[in-house]
Amino acid sequence: MEKRKIIALALTAFLCTSSSTGVFAMENAENNSREIENKEETKIITIIGKENEEELKLNINEVMEKVEKDNMELKLMEGKEKLLNRLYDRDLTLSQSIDNDRDISINYNNVSFRKQQLLNFRQSALNVKSARKEREDKVKEIKRELERNYLNVLNSRRDIKNTEETLKSLDMQIEKMQRYIDTGKASPTSIEPLKVQKTQLKSSLNFPKLQEQESLLKIKQYLGLDQSKNIKLNLEYANKEFKLYNPENIDKIINDSVEKNFGLYKMKEQLEFLKEERRIYEKYGRNTEVESTNTDIRIKDMENSIEDYKLNLRVNFWSAYYNLKSKEEAVDVAKANLQHSKMKYEEIKYRFEQGLEDKVELDSKALDFQKKKIEEEKAVNEYMITVQSFKDTLEIEE
Repeated sequence: MEKRKIIALALTAFLCTSSSTGVFAMENAENNSREIENKEETKIITIIGKENEEELKLNINEVMEKVEKDNMELKLMEGKEKLLNRLYDRDLTLSQSIDNDRDISINYNNVSFRKQQLLNFRQSALNVKSARKEREDKVKEIKRELERNYLNVLNSRRDIKNTEETLKSLDMQIEKMQRYIDTGKASPTSIEPLKVQKTQLKSSLNFPKLQEQESLLKIKQYLGLDQSKNIKLNLEYANKEFKLYNPENIDKIINDSVEKNFGLYKMKEQLEFLKEERRIYEKYGRNTEVESTNTDIRIKDMENSIEDYKLNLRVNFWSAYYNLKSKEEAVDVAKANLQHSKMKYEEIKYRFEQGLEDKVELDSKALDFQKKKIEEEKAVNEYMITVQSFKDTLEIEE
């Protein structure tokens, strides 16, 4: 019986040892494909027995489709558009129902009647167009933010995984150093730098973990998921390919975008409505001098507002363009930093293979190399999302 217990204990110890995570193979860091890394790290294993846990597996295309169906803000905007459509139908019906000789004869000098006949339905139609455009713009805005947070989750998880694996390797080096100290091969203070490095690495995990959680909360909010439920998001790998956007005719693009801007179109339509209102007062009004004068003032104010709006549009469009250029420069900096980190890593790797450098320094440089790869991918993602944002802002057709 005692012999069986010993065998069972030995098997248990062997299985525990076999299932532990091995050393972080940083020697092959520069050859690891970014896609493979992401696919591995975004896998989520449901914990058996954990109460009320749900897992939702999505790719980026499914997320984009889901947001249009389930986002609460978009649903409310859609409801607003439907209500405005009903008002338009009502005003149009009223306009058409009074468009006959008898009603016109009876109400010839009735300004309210004339507005209902000639103006109100046009204003209602513009309100519908405005609500539809507002919702379309909000869809684009939410999708950009959703994509930004989706990609941020993936990169944060990569960062966390790389750091945790480096910590495992560092723990092994600490254990090794402790054995040297115990056998008198190293001084007791030799282990202190390793412990300090471990503390710093553990502390560095806080930022990517915070970024991951913030982005996950935003994704759940955009998708209309219940925040009180324990829902794990299993997000499939995705990334953005860098493609430089550098049009030669940016001046013409901005000028054209100003002239076709929907906000400007809306203000011009409102100006026409005011002019139509003034014509109604002049042709059909009786004792409406005050109303007519007030309308003239509103016309002048609207004309001034249009000029101010056009100027602000140009300023905002140029600001958006130079913001895009700064994102482009950030990509260049990230690529340069990545190249420098790669050179440092390869140098340390060579020295390690020659026995001139220790494993701790190799792991440190390998981790820095991985972080620089993540930073470069983040910069590319941000640039490409900003390109799309710039095109949406200027209403540039693909």
